[in-house]
Amino acid sequence: MNVNYSITLPVSAKGQVTIPVSIRRLLKLDKTQRVTAEVISKDKVILKPIKFTLEDVYGSVKPIARNFKEMRQIVRQERALRTSG
Repeated sequence: MNVNYSITLPVSAKGQVTIPVSIRRLLKLDKTQRVTAEVISKDKVILKPIKFTLEDVYGSVKPIARNFKEMRQIVRQERALRTSG
């Protein structure tokens, strides 16, 4: 596929633009993936797919400071609350 082409896209009343399937395939985007919009100038924006790796998100969530036995007890208590209610 030629990667040097342009497509005219309509802007909805809410200011949204749908990315055509040909561009989604080119960028290898799935339904749940996000893109970044990099503003280059007043009239130029570049869309780039966001690809997360484990290294990218490592440390973004604090680990739970409990041992397995404590966690098992918490799960059992929560499960008992759900089934009794």
